[in-house]
Amino acid sequence: VAKAVTEGKGLPAFVRMPAWRLSTQTELTKGLRRAFCFGTDNWIFDEHSLFISFWEKLTTIMVLMVAMITPVQVAFFRESETLSFVGLLNLCSEVIFAIDIVIQFFVPFAEPSGRITYKPELIAKNYLRGWFCIDVISVFPFHLLEGFSHFRAFKVLRVLRLVKLLGVVRAGRLFQHMEANGQVNHFMLEFTMLLLGGIFILHWMACCFVLVRSLECGVGEDEDPDCDNWARRYFHANASDLLDTEIYVAAAYWAAATISTLGYGDVVPVTTAECIFVTFGILIGVTSYSYAMGSVCSMVAKMDQRNGEFYAFMDNLNNFVREKGIVQDLSSRLREFFRYKKIGRGR
Repeated sequence: VAKAVTEGKGLPAFVRMPAWRLSTQTELTKGLRRAFCFGTDNWIFDEHSLFISFWEKLTTIMVLMVAMITPVQVAFFRESETLSFVGLLNLCSEVIFAIDIVIQFFVPFAEPSGRITYKPELIAKNYLRGWFCIDVISVFPFHLLEGFSHFRAFKVLRVLRLVKLLGVVRAGRLFQHMEANGQVNHFMLEFTMLLLGGIFILHWMACCFVLVRSLECGVGEDEDPDCDNWARRYFHANASDLLDTEIYVAAAYWAAATISTLGYGDVVPVTTAECIFVTFGILIGVTSYSYAMGSVCSMVAKMDQRNGEFYAFMDNLNNFVREKGIVQDLSSRLREFFRYKKIGRGR
């Protein structure tokens, strides 16, 4: 077709297209195809394209927002209206995650040998054996089943909504893609992931502590006024007389004290279920705190090692300048050059 259009055989003059214009349009099409969407002829996305980069950032943001909002909804038995901000956010996240499942069938992957695979059948097989089940479970609409159940089953189904938190594993996968597709500061990446992990663990433990009280005593109009729990002991009042914010802040305070191994003892479990949860919470807190401290010490040691290597190199440079009798101006420029090079690597 391109040859016929260029040569103009059997076509009117106004249809004929100069070869340079056809070539330009072809290169433009290839550039757009390579930049925004597909890198090969079998409809497989280019893993370094702008579209994939944008999509990874979008899904990461949605994963983090869902990981913060869903535990609060489950813990306080709050169901957002469809037209509210939270309701629209949940709807958008489910649509985006469903689209992401389809997109993953067209994203190449790296084999153990390091070679990138673009064959559709191998990509599908790798995804089905890997992240597919987790992705499907994390987008399953459990809230649609809650309208067809009694109150006890309703409680169980709301707890099952926490399965959506499995989608957080997407964030780790997306961080790996970002690290591979761009230049990142590994120290800042490790520190950011460690900080986000600590915030989410604290948030989830606080919400689960509230959830235990909600499951045992109910919430709102269904709350049992004679049910004793940690919130009633701490505030010396029924939870129905308190704001959700007050209950969450107290639970977050308990979670922070537990994770940091301080344990002030002013927020204490009362019922058997609360004691069981707090026991597991202490184990999770100790493990998280130990891992965080070990990671921070490791990062500081790596920084000290790099700084030690740099200062040893600068000492050798000073000895070289002294032995060779290099003038002050040139020696200063040499030191500035290597310091600038070190700062550039740090960035």
